[in-house]
Amino acid sequence: MSSILVKKVITSLALVVTVMALLSCNKKSSSVNHSDGAPSKAAFAKYIKTLQKPAMVDFGSTSCVPCKMMVPVLEELKVKYSNDLETIFVHVNEDPEKVKEFSIKTIPTQIFFDTKGKEISRHVGFISTADILATFASNGIIIKK
Repeated sequence: MSSILVKKVITSLALVVTVMALLSCNKKSSSVNHSDGAPSKAAFAKYIKTLQKPAMVDFGSTSCVPCKMMVPVLEELKVKYSNDLETIFVHVNEDPEKVKEFSIKTIPTQIFFDTKGKEISRHVGFISTADILATFASNGIIIKK
């Protein structure tokens, strides 16, 4: 009887930890602003055109578990694919105007833009480097190293 109770307690604790992790995605962060100063939505197309390459904007925070999982992905993209892809991180707690302007409801959210600054896709949650490259490829944009 006690082993069943222990299993139920462990299961309950695991559920509580999971819920707390999910709720932390929406907490305010007291960390330094990591936003790269993404331009307004109206100016974004013009900004992307000047880059002459596609872009992915990641909306997230430093306290959200899936957002933290995105950090190495964003770093890999910046290191390996910087010639063909612009990556921008917008810290939602530090730049609430962008969150509202781009209608961000859940973090992390990634918005994909073509070379003309047109939004071509959105993704909510963690996304791998391979899936990011596949998203661009499915829209006819091949990102090379």
